Amino acid sequence: MNYANPDLKWEETATFNIGLDYNLLNGKFSGTIEYYVKNTSNLLLEIPVPQPAPVPTRIENIGKTRNRGFELSLDALAVDRPDLSVLFGLVFSTNRNEVVSLGPHEFIVTGVVSGRGQSGTFAQRLIPGEPVGTFYGWIFEGVDENGRQKFRDLNGDGQITDADRTIIGNAQPDFTYGFRTNIYWGNFDINIFIRGEQGRDVFNNTALVYQTKSAVLQNQNFLKAALDDPDALDEPAIYSSRWIEDGSFIRLDNVTIGYTFRNLGGLWGRYVRRARIYVTGQNLLVITPYSGYDPEVNINAGLASLGIDYAQYPRARSFTLGISLGF
Repeated sequence: MNYANPDLKWEETATFNIGLDYNLLNGKFSGTIEYYVKNTSNLLLEIPVPQPAPVPTRIENIGKTRNRGFELSLDALAVDRPDLSVLFGLVFSTNRNEVVSLGPHEFIVTGVVSGRGQSGTFAQRLIPGEPVGTFYGWIFEGVDENGRQKFRDLNGDGQITDADRTIIGNAQPDFTYGFRTNIYWGNFDINIFIRGEQGRDVFNNTALVYQTKSAVLQNQNFLKAALDDPDALDEPAIYSSRWIEDGSFIRLDNVTIGYTFRNLGGLWGRYVRRARIYVTGQNLLVITPYSGYDPEVNINAGLASLGIDYAQYPRARSFTLGISLGF
């Protein structure tokens, strides 16, 4: 059931960007430089409805966001000979996202935490002045001699309450980058693409649920790492900075190797001008400090939630063998 809102209207976006295309040394170096600002207002957000009401939430036009960023690309022709050509390419971008306003709301909770005992727990907040994907919770400070988790008492009142929750991470990366190389050597061609992100955080909801020793008492499966968990057997799984991990990564995204047959003779040559056979591998390697399967992950955990990993199936590594014909 939907709760009608006759005042709804479209989101509005205003964008400013300035760019420069460059070409140096007769094409040896080329690329682009761009700066942009994107403001979005009248955001369509799902907001709690004052109760009693037929439904708990409805969609409203609330708030503004701003994205500001810088993008750079560079292509360098390192070798340019009839029998050998080597081209290197680099892309770099940085984006600063900010929730500018939420109308009358001081914040909006989002990012539902999954798992037994986590009902009503949220991993993130939309907060004016902070980016979308801001993790909010207690700061984990270890486990005491009794196996009880300790959290930072921010207000110094001697108790751990909601007032001690604070910003504990951000799912937005500091910057992203990519590197590609195209090599043509005689009839052979090799294409490599590497991509990465730096400075992004991930909430390992899977570890929260299955790496906590108390799962043993709940007749649940658990990860091997739970055996080394210093928590007491009856200590519950509690969302905190303990489960926020560095999700930076560098990924070997794609490698393609091909060989081209030209000037085919015989019967083939009558109909086929050239033929190329190639093999492609995708998602070949990921280097990351993240303990889960893949840091580049996000489940649908609520309004504008980012960087939450819960029992996601790992991204497949694939190989393709193909042939292309030119007539």
